Amino acid sequence: IPAPTNLAAVSTTAIQADGSIAPAIDVSWTASNHAFVTAHEVQWRVPAGAWLSRDVALPATHLVIEPVISGVFYKIQVRGVTGLTRGPWTATTQTATADTTPPALPTGLTAAGVLRGIALAWTLPTDRDLAAIEIYENASSSTTGRTKIGETRASVYLRTGLAPSDSRWYWLRSRDTTGNLSAYPAAVQGTASALLTTDITDGIINTAKFAAGIAPVVLIDNLSVTAANDTVALNKADGKLYTRVAGAWIQTIQPLGPAGTLTSAQIESLAAAKVAGQLTNAQLADIAASKVTGQITGTQITDLAISTPKLAAGAVTTAKLVANAVTANELAANAVTAVKISAGAIETQKLAAGAVTTEKLSVGSGTNDVWNSCCTRTTDGWVLGAVGGLAGTLGVATRDGLSAYALHAFGAGYVSAPGTAAAGQALYADWSPGSGAIGIPCKGGDRIQARALLGIHRCTARIAIFWINGSGVGIGTPVYSPITSDKVGGAFETDWSPHTIIGTAPSGAGQALLRVEMLGTGGGNPYCFFTQALLSKAPVNATEVAPWSAGGVTDISGGQLRTGSVQAEVIAAGAITADKLAVNSVIAGKIAVGAVNADQIAAGAIRASKLASEEIISQTIQVANLIIGTTKIVANAVTTLATEYFAHGGGNGSNVYVTANAFSVNVPDARDGSLLVCWTQGYTATPRASAIRVDVDGVVIREFATNATVNFNTITSSLSLSAGNHVVVVYWKGEPGCLLYDVNSVVLVRAK
Repeated sequence: IPAPTNLAAVSTTAIQADGSIAPAIDVSWTASNHAFVTAHEVQWRVPAGAWLSRDVALPATHLVIEPVISGVFYKIQVRGVTGLTRGPWTATTQTATADTTPPALPTGLTAAGVLRGIALAWTLPTDRDLAAIEIYENASSSTTGRTKIGETRASVYLRTGLAPSDSRWYWLRSRDTTGNLSAYPAAVQGTASALLTTDITDGIINTAKFAAGIAPVVLIDNLSVTAANDTVALNKADGKLYTRVAGAWIQTIQPLGPAGTLTSAQIESLAAAKVAGQLTNAQLADIAASKVTGQITGTQITDLAISTPKLAAGAVTTAKLVANAVTANELAANAVTAVKISAGAIETQKLAAGAVTTEKLSVGSGTNDVWNSCCTRTTDGWVLGAVGGLAGTLGVATRDGLSAYALHAFGAGYVSAPGTAAAGQALYADWSPGSGAIGIPCKGGDRIQARALLGIHRCTARIAIFWINGSGVGIGTPVYSPITSDKVGGAFETDWSPHTIIGTAPSGAGQALLRVEMLGTGGGNPYCFFTQALLSKAPVNATEVAPWSAGGVTDISGGQLRTGSVQAEVIAAGAITADKLAVNSVIAGKIAVGAVNADQIAAGAIRASKLASEEIISQTIQVANLIIGTTKIVANAVTTLATEYFAHGGGNGSNVYVTANAFSVNVPDARDGSLLVCWTQGYTATPRASAIRVDVDGVVIREFATNATVNFNTITSSLSLSAGNHVVVVYWKGEPGCLLYDVNSVVLVRAK
């Protein structure tokens, strides 16, 4: 594979999730010039540090490394990646630098006088890493002696504690999260205004101070006192209010009408202060709302006098409620709905203990019933199906040489089809854990939620929930997620397309089945990877799917564990001891690669009957710890890897044999051995057949023709080699339109 070219690394900055700006390095390159390169691996590190790595899928040839440490020297290297190998590195270096760009200025600063203070307002800059606006004040317009009086992230600030007519000048500047400061915009001046009661000396306001049309109420001892017309007076003799009209005192508030009620004319001239505590429920019933709008204060209402029938629709607004007036006792059942609550109105201290249950939340909750949700090691519990006669495979990415498309630390399963998947054809993987379970149990009306991450190649994909009745037959309408094709999978969650759905089981439903669907679009050799699958019941009120959690809730019935329900991540360290294992319960397929080392093997535990044929090769034996005597080794049981040859590419099919591999094997004396050849191939359109031939020292020892629909093939052959050097040549031929990708050839020679 040719190395990438034109590698460049430029110091830059990047905005972080919290809005801060951190140093970053922008890396770009020209792609490796090779037809089968699908991505590039980018690695970086500080000197003497560990390499960090990320694969960047084509067509992208650019990656921003963030965050990095300002002033630190970084080593960077890039190489091409195919489905089976990686090419040589191209390297460079770069030193990261910090953000030094100041934020924009605040604009539109105004200063308005308020009661014993000045209110400042401005327009915030739009910088995402804005940390605060700093506020400075001075008693003059000079910048000398100005002092910082506060800072805020808001667009207003109230300066209090000033005396009436105090004048001040104000300056603002912006500060970002890195500490960069903007310049100061022009200063503005403001003056405190208004007077308080305590600012007015007793007795200095007389009748001459009243504006036209305003007159004080005077006190008179009795109605014999004379005064100018329009004078309003309170008669101390009877406690009633009078107005001087045409030289006579006229009572301002008329007596009550018949039966102790007020007439409309009397109500219109009735001041609220005159009826405090004087009206009964019966008298209130005859008063129209238009007669008392804005006239009734809290002290005029008898405790518990207002019941539900007395309230008009929409009469209770925020402005009508005093602080803490509404307690649990004042609320009727189900009176508070979502539309009645202002954003941010419910704080922690407003909630009673146990008030919030899962049924009250719109976000789903519950466990994950998909116990093999990431296909970390196997596809247990998943069943492959097809639409339109499409043949395909269900597999494990980390097991089948597709680790580059697996989610880091979780893995992924996949469905794939050789050749072309046409529109109308599909492959799918159903979560069907067996033992009579098609999906998970449910009944009509249950809310069921599902989610999965999908990586999609040369096709489109979605997830679905199917409803199954007690006879195992689908009913109702399935629930589908939107079809996507935007992400291809990889080590990071951002490499995946998230799919979520939630639905209500129809009447008659007995089970809910999760399906991952790969939909054909005419692309060749399509793949759909899936991981972090979830299927479970949701709360009745849920409108959002619960976050993914690891499946594997262990079903225990009659002392038995559900098959496959115990995964590695649910077993505590050191939990499995010898006495917990059934006889012959640990087989090769249940042991992770590298899981068993010398410390885990009891003395004498490994006998010949426990070893697979040709399982021990030289690379697996530590010489320093070699304590196996010759009496422990069966004749010809130990082999050594004599020769391995790898070639990438082999050309187009032309029905003529071409050389794929050619290499030498040298043995000191006559020995037996084995040959293994593995190769992958593809097709430009429809499947095409091919063949492999192997010659040793010019003699054909094996020829093999492939099935036209299989794109990964292997052959083996026994060898009998005399002493000396032997030339092995592997030839390949294919029909026109058949493409050879990779060839691996291995010769194993038995040790004497």
